[in-house]
Amino acid sequence: MAELDSRPGPWLRLSGFGGALAVLTCPVSVSLSQAGLMLALLGWALDSALAVRARRPPALRIEWRPALLAALLVFGFELLALIVNATLAASPGERLLRGLRGEFKDVVLLPAAFWAMAWARDPGRRERLLRWFEIALWILVISGLASIFSIYRLAKIPAMMMSGWEVGPQARLQHHLGTLFVGERPIHFFMPIGLMNTHLTYAALIMLAFPFLALGVLRNVILSPRDLLRGIGLSRTVLFGLASIVLVLNNGRSAIFGAIVATLCGLVYFIKTEIRWKALRLVPLFLLALLLLFAVDRASSSMHYRFARVMNALLGESKHTDNQRPLVYEGSLQLFARNPVVGIGPGEFGPAIDHWVIEKGAEHPRLWVPFSLAQRGHAHNDLLHILVISGPGGALAFLLFAWLVFAAVFRPSRDSRVQYWKWGLIALFFAGLAQCYFQDDETMLPFWLYLGLVLGSEADDEK
Repeated sequence: MAELDSRPGPWLRLSGFGGALAVLTCPVSVSLSQAGLMLALLGWALDSALAVRARRPPALRIEWRPALLAALLVFGFELLALIVNATLAASPGERLLRGLRGEFKDVVLLPAAFWAMAWARDPGRRERLLRWFEIALWILVISGLASIFSIYRLAKIPAMMMSGWEVGPQARLQHHLGTLFVGERPIHFFMPIGLMNTHLTYAALIMLAFPFLALGVLRNVILSPRDLLRGIGLSRTVLFGLASIVLVLNNGRSAIFGAIVATLCGLVYFIKTEIRWKALRLVPLFLLALLLLFAVDRASSSMHYRFARVMNALLGESKHTDNQRPLVYEGSLQLFARNPVVGIGPGEFGPAIDHWVIEKGAEHPRLWVPFSLAQRGHAHNDLLHILVISGPGGALAFLLFAWLVFAAVFRPSRDSRVQYWKWGLIALFFAGLAQCYFQDDETMLPFWLYLGLVLGSEADDEK
């Protein structure tokens, strides 16, 4: 095995190249990252086939873990709901095809967790995987910082160049937030989305990595303050500061909530196991952060009313979407009540909720406008959405999956860097109380890679 690790074959090198491409392009393009995943899986499959033919153990072994089995169970209930509903439909083929293109299609990303787990079992390969994650994080934060000062969406600049810089449905401008130094040379700033297409997706990617940065910096504040200003500690302190700025300006409140709660969970864990009473050193830092947040809120109204609304929303003031969510929740529960056994099936939530809105609007004409304006592409809650499309079985499988992920996160890891990276996993479930990140392929690909990293490190500890 040592000889195989030191001199990997061409297919194993292809798998490593594909995995690196998948990780490094997560903040750039979901198409590129998925293409990288396909190369990683292809190289793995071909290397394993050669190993079987040569009667030697494969370099990368597939391993089944309870959390991944529970994830497969979630998609299994979705497939069952799809088959049942397609069988009963007037056009079974059309219904089946729509479902395969709907929520169920994200099952193709799940193998990313198996690949990352197999790769992370080896300490040397795990070190490379961690390095790729950190490089991808720098790309994510720097692109987000650049998008703060760009009126154009960075990912849409090629399309705008091809259309003569004309704004259209395929090439929209960024959301303007405010203006600094009003006068002859004002500096405008915008809601950061990096190279993503929506601010919610960008917030989710930052959310997954935020606990890693926050916990590393907070640990240095408590145990080794000098490390904050030198070497790797300085770079991560700077990266943490920049990530905090883009996350606040992004205003993805569900992602911010998930990142904060996951960071606090990690902090409580480290206080209990390592830091103990020294955590009191964080009190002045938290007070300073609150003071800074309120100071920015006070100054926001002088910059722009949109920036003031962003800050007010962060501090508890409701937004227009907050009033729309109860309508979507009510509609989702009504859809489940009509299909309480297996749900309505993948790919059907949008058409079904639209039909319910028409019915409800006819019964209550005064509610037609808020119903029609509500963002109803999903249920705005991961568990509720899965309940609607795959019934109680799918919802219970999702709860089991969440429980097993939490258990894996709270188990200690001998690899100190994995110990900090893994807290972002549970951020997804807290953020999923008000959004449907489990249905977003751009969010779930890095999530599966992170989960594979944690499970692979855990398997190495057992070995």
